Amino acid sequence: MKYDNYTLYGIHNRTERQLLSGYKSLISISCLVGDTLILIGSLRYNAIKLHKILVIFIQYIAVADLMLTVFNILPGAVSLATDDWILGDLLCYLGFFLNVSSATLVSQLMSA
Repeated sequence: MKYDNYTLYGIHNRTERQLLSGYKSLISISCLVGDTLILIGSLRYNAIKLHKILVIFIQYIAVADLMLTVFNILPGAVSLATDDWILGDLLCYLGFFLNVSSATLVSQLMSA
């Protein structure tokens, strides 16, 4: 069975693949910068002046979002840019596991 970006995303045009790769890269950069700022601001400088439990919820959501970015969005952008999975089998399996775990974590924290 053939499994590549053409079957995964249904993209047969090179321009569309490059646009989606650029979009995922932009999302990755904004998530990495934003979540890192949230964690630094709340842990080091106590910049978020809310109840302690709410700050912990915000920190957990930021960590789960970072996991989702590093193990799902960023590898997706790399595989779209190179038109092949070059990151190895371990990251593929680990990424799938962490994708499910972090998505479940975020949805449970958002509904709490």
